[in-house]
Amino acid sequence: MKTSKSILYALLLSAISLLLAVSCKQEPKGGGETAKQFKVTLKMEFPEKVEPETLTLTVTDTRTLKETKQDVDKKSLSAEIMLDAGTYNFSVSGETADKRAIIGKKESVVVKEAMSLTLPLRLGEPPVTDEKCHLIFGDIFFNGETNAQMMHPDQYFMIVNNGDKIEYLDGLCYGITAHANPQPETPWSKFLMEKNELPLSCIYQIPGKGKDYPLEPGKYAIIAATAINHHTEDQPNSVDLSGADFELVFPDAELPNGYKVTDTDNPDVPNLNIIVDAFFGTAIAHPRGFWPPCLFKIKGDVKAFLQQHIMQVKDKDGKLHNYYTIPTDMILDGVETGCEGQFKTRALPVTVDQGNFFVTGCHRQQLAHRKTEMRNGRTYWIDTNNSTNDYERVQGQNAYPKK
Repeated sequence: MKTSKSILYALLLSAISLLLAVSCKQEPKGGGETAKQFKVTLKMEFPEKVEPETLTLTVTDTRTLKETKQDVDKKSLSAEIMLDAGTYNFSVSGETADKRAIIGKKESVVVKEAMSLTLPLRLGEPPVTDEKCHLIFGDIFFNGETNAQMMHPDQYFMIVNNGDKIEYLDGLCYGITAHANPQPETPWSKFLMEKNELPLSCIYQIPGKGKDYPLEPGKYAIIAATAINHHTEDQPNSVDLSGADFELVFPDAELPNGYKVTDTDNPDVPNLNIIVDAFFGTAIAHPRGFWPPCLFKIKGDVKAFLQQHIMQVKDKDGKLHNYYTIPTDMILDGVETGCEGQFKTRALPVTVDQGNFFVTGCHRQQLAHRKTEMRNGRTYWIDTNNSTNDYERVQGQNAYPKK
């Protein structure tokens, strides 16, 4: 009996060895046949006539994250590249003779045949001068949390002075894009590409006459949706924002579903001016970040300026709706917020943010934390105009109680 089992076992091993040998022999040397490749021809387009000094194309395979770089012909503003079938991100970076950054990006392009692709390019701001405003975003908490029920009244964001001189918060505006980035192209995203102006759905402005609210270098201010202590026994995951520097107080409103919204005013905290509000007083950002935020400043009368920058969008019933727009060169900072797995078309121009910051879902209590570094004895916030590099996702928001 033992002999029979031994013979059977030996035969079984021989069969497995033969199978493995055949399998190995059947695999072609060098990893198999070469995958069929397709020629992709790219044509770059500038919004104005410029002479690039450097221009580099970077192609990223979204599956493997492998990058391929090559120079772009500066005269024809074109490039050709052979690619396997797949999905790719195309980006162009460079510099003009006067040191202005050149940026262009097209994401999630499916390559399955030979194709031509037009890639619009944008020019960054001229080199930094002493007159440049250095007010940018710090931490941003838009994600909300769960306290037996989903909520986000303790949303807040931080404005920091990343420069070396006093900046004044007076007149600074916080805006929310009209385009939501889980959508494909929309009238708002097309307007941005064609006009180089960003359509906004919400605009809130810090009050002041010009020098009422100074911010020292390396310091920050907190803007809360509602500047109260949200941390209670019933809401253990919320935090105390009673020490915020500014808050938004919305008029009572009734939502389309009949739900009535009321707000609480902290009399010790200055209120932002509400220019436009699309959230019906329920929030200052979407909890998944679908509509990214930006900061900008307008000299003079804001409302008079905005009346000269309007786009109209017709809804499915044929009714026209007005949206205010901001020239992209007036934007001080912006963060392409969003949610993993739900991103299609970016809302902010790549001259403002080349990257993105994603949460993993709604009401996960995830904070967009801006990285910092110490230089010359003080804190500086990392600002490369690429939120993928500048921000990290941190679990839990911070409290800012009254001092």
